This record gives sequence, structure tokens and C-alpha cells, in this order.
Amino acid sequence: MTGFDFEGGGIISYSFLNSYKNMDGQMGNGFVDPMLMVKTKNNASMTEMKDEIRSVLRAHRKLRPRDADSFAFNQLDSITNSINAIFANFNIFGWIIGLFSLIVGSFGIANIMFVSVKERTRLIGIKKAIGAKSFSIMLEFLIESILLCIMGGLIGIGLVMVLGQILEGPLGFPVRLSFNHFVLGVSISVMVGILSGFIPARRASGLDPVVAIRS
Repeated sequence: MTGFDFEGGGIISYSFLNSYKNMDGQMGNGFVDPMLMVKTKNNASMTEMKDEIRSVLRAHRKLRPRDADSFAFNQLDSITNSINAIFANFNIFGWIIGLFSLIVGSFGIANIMFVSVKERTRLIGIKKAIGAKSFSIMLEFLIESILLCIMGGLIGIGLVMVLGQILEGPLGFPVRLSFNHFVLGVSISVMVGILSGFIPARRASGLDPVVAIRS
């Protein structure tokens, strides 16, 4: 994301580079930013390591106690936290859009199920007349509603995966849909299916068999 290609880079000594190239600090003429890359040992404290490095560098640069540091620390976790904060805002925005999409989709599925109940009213009456329980009728329409939502959810997940593959090139880093997000998407689809199909399924299960057959 910084534009530096680490695959095409190399690490050499600053003094060695300075021995054959004039390092005058001017941009475009041998400009470099001296940097020390330090990693803590296992179970070591990052704070203690920074304090130790600060004392060594201040002593090496002969800084007085009241003098400000003439160097700076860049921690990878700070960069990560900044990126996470950006993606957190994207997540909030995505959840808002997703919520409106779920509401619209719920009404769409509910309308489909109401039409399905209306078209199969006589068939429902025949089933109840030969002994079908109200619960089995209700379960039948709930399963149908859930399957419709799962199909839509899987199509959406597929589109996200395709979009991630397309964005990998311009973004410069891989975009993957985690298994947890896949499970979350399917679970939300099931929940929407239950909520959208409950009222039509309840209406279907409550039909009078005689009236339904005559309709």
C-alpha cells in the first residue's frame, strides 16, 4: 500500500552505500531515510524495548535530558490499527446498506410467499382434508421461504468472491471472504427466510380445508 516493492528491494549497509554514492540528503540525489528495524524477542515487552532503544539512541546522539528526540518510532501495529479503523468505517457503512437491502428483500420474499399460498390454496385444502397437520403445512412454506433466501444469499456471496478477485490487482493485496463471514451470510439468509415466510406460512396452516378446496 506504500508503493514500495519489497520483492524488488535489497538491504545493504549505509556506510557501504555512502562509500561510492554521495549521500547529501537531497531528494533525487542519493536521498535516504536512515532506519533501524528492530524486533522483540518472544514474550518481550514492546514498551521496555522502546525505552531501551530510546536511551541508547539519545546517548549516542548526545541529547540532553530536556532535548526532544531527534528520531521517531514507527510500529507496525500502529499502521494496522489505522487500517482497521478505516475498515471499521467501511463495515458500518456496509451494515447500513445491508440492513436496507435485507428489509427490501424481506418484503419481496414475503410477497412471493403470499402469492404462493394464494396459488396453492386448493392444494393446501386437499392436504388438510386427507390428514395433513397444520404444523406440516406451516413447515413446508417456511422451508420454501428459507431456501429462496439461501439461494439469494449464495448468489450474493458468489458475487462478493468474484468482486474480490477483480479488486486484487488494483488494490495490490489479496481480498478473501473468510469462512466466518460465509457462515454469517448463510445464517442471516436463514433468519430472513424465517421472518419473511412466517406470516404467509401461518396463514396457509390456518386455512379451513373446506373453504380452501372450494376456493
